[in-house]
Amino acid sequence: MPWKIAETIAADALVRLEGATLLLALFDDSHAMERVVDAVLMDANAAASAHGK
Repeated sequence: MPWKIAETIAADALVRLEGATLLLALFDDSHAMERVVDAVLMDANAAASAHGK
């Protein structure tokens, strides 16, 4: 996978995880973290498949 795509996916994952952490801290919403982890893994797998592993 080209480094620029990997960098974008990684940055997006960090932002999503930060948001889920905020929801967990403020509202005790642990499901947000579970949803984010699932979404990040799906995006990473899709990108890896689309751009070669």
